[in-house]
Amino acid sequence: MRKIQTRTIVLYGLFIAVIFLLGLTPLGYISLPIAAITTVHIPVIVGGYVLGKKGGAVLGFFFGCWLSFPAFNGLACPQGGYRSFPTAFAVRFRSNSISF
Repeated sequence: MRKIQTRTIVLYGLFIAVIFLLGLTPLGYISLPIAAITTVHIPVIVGGYVLGKKGGAVLGFFFGCWLSFPAFNGLACPQGGYRSFPTAFAVRFRSNSISF
């Protein structure tokens, strides 16, 4: 059985953290009037180059899961693009609040 080096585990963690950070903040999304552009794929490309095929597949899995999260939870804006997670979270709970 092949042991995974500490360096590889740290690189996985760093790249996954960057993917989540870009997905949570407006840094990962550029909204244009025509379309929404994402920059979240950049850590996946760099990580695939650094970590190889297996690393690229793992990072691509997290990239796909993270980008499908807003679509399934209603965080995607109807005009295109995404709302940042904290903003959408606050809007969602404010609109669904129960008043007595």
